[in-house]
Amino acid sequence: MTRRSYRGSLSALQNDPIRILKAEHNISLLRLDAIERSLQFLESLPRSGVREDSTDEQTHLRDCLISLQHLLELHFLKEEEALFPVLAEYIGRAGGPIDAVVDEHTRIRSALGDLRQKVTDLCEYQGGERTAILSGVTGLAYKTTGLLRLHICKENQILFEIGEDLLSTEEKRKIAIKIKTM
Repeated sequence: MTRRSYRGSLSALQNDPIRILKAEHNISLLRLDAIERSLQFLESLPRSGVREDSTDEQTHLRDCLISLQHLLELHFLKEEEALFPVLAEYIGRAGGPIDAVVDEHTRIRSALGDLRQKVTDLCEYQGGERTAILSGVTGLAYKTTGLLRLHICKENQILFEIGEDLLSTEEKRKIAIKIKTM
């Protein structure tokens, strides 16, 4: 790829809100992978006793989760305040895919908040037997990561495809500008 074509593709990304949001989805998926790897490591450790490697991994899990929450809060804001209002002019909002996605945002925010609290409890736990706490964390974490993966898939394959088909180049440019200011 030449410098000129690289700049052109970078410019296209910056002026296309769908591509920007899909790129953020890819970052979110990488964070989900890191969370799931941490969970798998923690599940592989002995259930009793506090080991340095479990403490480090629990802290890493918490940090990954906090990072994901911050990323998603801004991402959801970009969708809800920049993309969806323009898209709703074409497909409506009430009872349609936009409302369904916004409802999922609410459920994901709640699930991530609950998971963050459980992970914090795990990090602060000083007792010997951590099986129950870890089971609570892993159960909710896998449910939450699954919900988020499915959500991303639906947005990428349904809602964003609708946006690609319906939004004009000028509408995409204006949405991208709004996204960049958030």
